Amino acid sequence: MPNRLVNGDLIGTSAALLRVHPVRYRAEFALLLTLAEANGVFECDAALIYQRLYARNRPDILGPVDVTDMLESYAKAMMLFRWDERGKTWGHWVKQDKPGRLPSPTRLKGKHEVGAPVELPTGKLNEWLANGQPMESAPQRGLGLGLGGGLGLGKEGAPGTNRPSLFDRVLFAFEGKYLRVTASQDEKLAEAFPWVDRPAEYRKMESYYEANPERRPRKASRAAHNWFNRIPPPREAGKGNGKVPMQETFDAAQLSEATARKIQERYAQREQLAPVAAKRSME
Repeated sequence: MPNRLVNGDLIGTSAALLRVHPVRYRAEFALLLTLAEANGVFECDAALIYQRLYARNRPDILGPVDVTDMLESYAKAMMLFRWDERGKTWGHWVKQDKPGRLPSPTRLKGKHEVGAPVELPTGKLNEWLANGQPMESAPQRGLGLGLGGGLGLGKEGAPGTNRPSLFDRVLFAFEGKYLRVTASQDEKLAEAFPWVDRPAEYRKMESYYEANPERRPRKASRAAHNWFNRIPPPREAGKGNGKVPMQETFDAAQLSEATARKIQERYAQREQLAPVAAKRSME
């Protein structure tokens, strides 16, 4: 593993990291920086990176699949440049080639440090930086937190365009690749749908949107509301089975006044007809 200097102040105040989603991937940047060889290039293979950085002591990283998703998040944020050469995929962390961040050319030529077998294609990098657009622009300093909008991911004009405010990014009740629900939205959904297991349903929604890209939502709160609205509340125990009195089956406080009145009338009619039915059965 190469020895690399990591500037904690720059990472802690990085505006570029605000473009990386999910938020939990941002903390991996300091570790991922150590992948770069002396010339700033590294083999960008998810399985290899998993074995080098995570397999031994990071059970929370679920194999190369998580690493692939992580690398894709940094590429979308315009922080990771990738290209194919010699039958492999190579990577370079943007701006890591600035003076002082990598070993000097003298140490590299003197074989004190070993670089990757390929060199950084500066022309392709500049072209990529000129043509590529970050998934999400960094917030302007001094403008406050903003009000935010909808939630989601994607390019402009596609589902998932609306983005949360900086404040909402920190307070996620659920954060996936295709669905993000803030704590305030989750609280409102809990009030509207108290019978729904929201965390489980959020995971189902994330899986559904992964399999159905055309269905990915523009606004997470609206999508979750429509999803939960299809889940009926649980039926009361003994409802309509004739074994438990109706007035014990239903809580009138949870029903409308008109509905509660109808239930009570039906129960009264049943009580009135019970002696008649018993008399006929004895005849």
